[in-house]
Amino acid sequence: MGFQLPADRGWELWGFSPRSFLETSGNVIVEALRRVGNEIELRLVECTGRGGEVMVRTNLPHKNAVMTNLIGKNRLRLKAQRSPRPASSEYRFDVKPQQIVTLRLQALDAVAQAKALTTFDPLIPEKKRESTRGFIHPELKGVPPDTGIPIWTKMEQ
Repeated sequence: MGFQLPADRGWELWGFSPRSFLETSGNVIVEALRRVGNEIELRLVECTGRGGEVMVRTNLPHKNAVMTNLIGKNRLRLKAQRSPRPASSEYRFDVKPQQIVTLRLQALDAVAQAKALTTFDPLIPEKKRESTRGFIHPELKGVPPDTGIPIWTKMEQ
């Protein structure tokens, strides 16, 4: 499998070459990247304590970008700058010291909404499922005694 190969080898086995889909200036850290419906959400934080201009360059296909608050409201549209690389978009904006920034890129299509798990059955092999339902002391929590570390305690009500 590719993830078990050294970082500088393996891509060529599948005909790929490694490439970055996101680059930033050195004064921010990318804390999160996720899909939200038809948007790609990026969460950045200013990390030098000085504020200033931020550069974000992305190769992800998208229509436009907006800066929002943490819950996706108060949208401020960002203007794409000319990027030195083809097929990429570059955005520049100012941040305050230690500011958390949320960017939303409007993707070309939407992803299906995640379905919440209501049971762990899909994650547990069928032969092991019955043993997970046999715990006879639901009022206790902690590490099981057979691990050699008996730290069972009564759960607070």
